[in-house]
Amino acid sequence: MPKNSRKRSYYSIIFLSESTDLSHNLRIQRGNFWTMVFFLSLVFCGFIFWTIYSVPKVKVSSEILNDYQRKTEELKQVADLIAEFEGIRMLDKHIREVLLGSLEEHASMEDISNEEGIEYFENGSMNQKYDEELLNVPNSLPVVGYLTQGFQTNSDPFSQAHLGIDIIAPEGEMIYASAGGLVIFSGATIRYGNLIIIDHSDGFYSFYGHNRRNLVATNIWVKRSQPIATLGNTGQSTGPHLHFEIWKDGIPVNPTSLIPALKKRDISGD
Repeated sequence: MPKNSRKRSYYSIIFLSESTDLSHNLRIQRGNFWTMVFFLSLVFCGFIFWTIYSVPKVKVSSEILNDYQRKTEELKQVADLIAEFEGIRMLDKHIREVLLGSLEEHASMEDISNEEGIEYFENGSMNQKYDEELLNVPNSLPVVGYLTQGFQTNSDPFSQAHLGIDIIAPEGEMIYASAGGLVIFSGATIRYGNLIIIDHSDGFYSFYGHNRRNLVATNIWVKRSQPIATLGNTGQSTGPHLHFEIWKDGIPVNPTSLIPALKKRDISGD
C-alpha cells in the first residue's frame, strides 16, 4: 500500500473591500511564505546597512564639495589680489621711472609762481572729499590741439612703448583736469619736465607732462575741467605739447578709449 504524501500547509491572506461584500483570498504555501519573509528581511537589513554605511559618506562628500568650492573661491580672491598687486607694482615702477632724478620732490606754493595773465588755483585741501556728483573717470579732453603720437605698448617689437598720447598746441595753452581728484605729484622731472599726476580713486590715475607751468600743488583737490597747468616744452621734449597718460588698476589705458574726441587727429575744435 503506497505511503501517503505529506500534506502541504498554507497561509491564507484575506483582502476585504469596504465598498462591497467581495473578498479576495490569497493562499501562500508555508515554505514560500518564510522564504519571502527571509528575502524581505535581507533587503531590509541591506537597506539599514547601506544607510549606516553610506549616509555618513554622502555627508562627508558634501562637506568636501563645500570645502572645495570655498577653497576655489579663496584661490580666485588670491588670484585677484595678485593681479591687483601686480598692477600696483607696474604703476609704482612707472611712477618711479618718471620721477627718477626729479628736480623737485614736491612743488611748493612758491615754486608754482604765477605768470602774467594766469591765476593760481587753490581749490580744496588734503581733507576735502570728492564731490559725489563728479565722476572719477578721466574722460574729459585735457587740452585742445592736434594729436601727434598715439598710444603704443611694448607688445610691438618694432616700436618703442608710448604709454600715453601727445597733443600739440600753442605754448601757454591751458591744460585741464580730465576728471576730479587729488594731485599726488606736482613738480619738475627730467623726463617729463613739469609734471602733474592726479589720483581719481577707483584705480584711475592721469599724467600731464612737459608743462610750462604747474598751476596746482601736491595734495590739492581739483575738479573736472579745472585748469591745472599751461602747455609747454619742458623736460625731454622736441616741441610744445602735452604728454597725457591714463592708468587703471596699475595698467596703462589708451586715452582714446575713454575720450571720444581723441579718436580724430584734429581736436582743436575749429
